Amino acid sequence: MSEIPPSGAVTFVLTALEGSTRLWEQDPDAMKIAMGRHDELLENAIDEHRGFVFSRMGDGLAAAFPTAMDAVSAAAAIQQALAGEHWDTPRPLKARVGLQSHAVTPMGAVLALPTARVIDLAEASKQPGFPRVLIVGPC
Repeated sequence: MSEIPPSGAVTFVLTALEGSTRLWEQDPDAMKIAMGRHDELLENAIDEHRGFVFSRMGDGLAAAFPTAMDAVSAAAAIQQALAGEHWDTPRPLKARVGLQSHAVTPMGAVLALPTARVIDLAEASKQPGFPRVLIVGPC
């Protein structure tokens, strides 16, 4: 993964597992192992597409990409990696992935952006019926 955040017009990828609370309740030991593998798969997909992880949120993460194509490619790679994995959990892990483009200014290793919009998207992605991949234009 990039150690330097992108600047200018970047595209964010936010992920959240579908039904993770129930999976944790059903089999916490399996989920502990599965989450380690989940994180590895996501980090690999983000790294392969020049992403910068700027937040980890329980069962998901947020990353910034220098181009929309990098972000869309990473989102597709995340879905393919999760779908291709054998999970020893009550059901396979599935993630919702949201994308949003916005102008940012790096401040050291931190991105200055309207975080309320990113948090709103991350929270919305946890709602039932939210699509697995959502592309949101500039706000």
